[in-house]
Parts: sequence; C-alpha cells; structure tokens
Amino acid sequence: MAEIMLWSVFGVLSAAHVISCRMRAELFRRATKVLLMPALLAAALSHRAFSLQDNALCIAAALLCGTAGDFFLLRPERTKRFICGAACFFLGHLAWLKAYREAVVISAFSSPVFAVLYIVYGVFCVFMWFALNRPKGALGAAVVLYTLMLSLLHLVSITALLYGTAAAPLFFAGSSLFLLSDGILALSVYNKKAVSWLAAHDFWIMLTYTGAETCLTLGALLYL
Repeated sequence: MAEIMLWSVFGVLSAAHVISCRMRAELFRRATKVLLMPALLAAALSHRAFSLQDNALCIAAALLCGTAGDFFLLRPERTKRFICGAACFFLGHLAWLKAYREAVVISAFSSPVFAVLYIVYGVFCVFMWFALNRPKGALGAAVVLYTLMLSLLHLVSITALLYGTAAAPLFFAGSSLFLLSDGILALSVYNKKAVSWLAAHDFWIMLTYTGAETCLTLGALLYL
C-alpha cells in the first residue's frame, strides 16, 4: 500500500511540474523541480527488496546526484552552476552504470557493429561541442566529458538490449531519454537558434528527464 501511495505521489508531482513548465508558472516550477528526485527515491525505497545492498545504494546515489544536479540547474544559464549540475549528473550516471553492471556484455564491445557505434558517438560528441559554439576552458571540458559519459551509458544500454537482459528495455529507454533531455537543455542554454523550432523547452526537457530517471530506476529495481 505504501509503495503504491509513494509512486502515486511521484506521478502527481511529476505531472504537476511538467504542466507548470508548459504554463510557465516559474515559482511553482522551481519549487517542484528539486522535489522530483527525492520523491522518486522515496518510491524506490518502498520497494520490498530495497535494502542496504550494493545495487540499492547505487540507485540512491544516482537519485541523490540527480537532486543536486536539479538544484544547480535551476539557473543553467550561469556557467558555474551549469558545470556543477553537469558534474552531479556525471556522478549519477556512474552510479547508474554500476547499478546496471549485470547488464554489461563485455564481449559485445569488440563486435564490428560496435566499431560503427563508436564512430557515431564520436561524431555526436564533436557535433555537440560545435553546436554549443565550441566552448572553451572548464565549460568546454565539462561538455566533452559529460557527452562522453552520456554516450557510454547509451552504448552499455544497447549491449543490454541486444543480449536480452531483463531490464534492457527500461535501461535503453532511460539512457535514450537522457540523451534527448540533456541535448535539448544544453542547446536551449547555449544555442537557442538550434532549438528555436521547439516551443516550451522546459516542458520537453523535464518530460524526457523525468521519464529517463523513472525508467532507469524501475529497471535497476529489477536487479534487487
């Protein structure tokens, strides 16, 4: 009963937040944004198999990093806050990779198919750097490192999908939605012309972001 209630609270809070983004209710949007990941963590904690084990701690770490990242990205246009937010999510993705370590298929990385994917992700990283107006210094390093981490997370999810592990669809969906969310966020801050065709940036960013974290959490819970 408690588990259903907490997942319902997260669902209602997420819906309210996304609607506030669409309606441009700025104060409500800011207030609810930092509550999303704690609410998702509370729902995950209510899972009957959740205990102080390695995978459970990874889920908690990833969502806490997400909470910190959300706080810093309340004002993503400020470079220092953007870098801090990216650093928090970078650590969160490391935690997700550890949570999904059972899904990693090492032999897949030497496959010819994956050689093509390495090129695709390399092109994606270069594209994002140029699309964000070739940032220099700490911002440039943050963009490159974070894009590489997103690519790695997505690549690992593809190995899980191809080799049919239990949580593969949720893992792949979560990592794909993160690519969309973070791509739109970065472009909306540093290259508005690139996403000028997309109305209500915050709405799409948060819709894909909450979807990403939800999918990753649900998938990781299957390993408990």
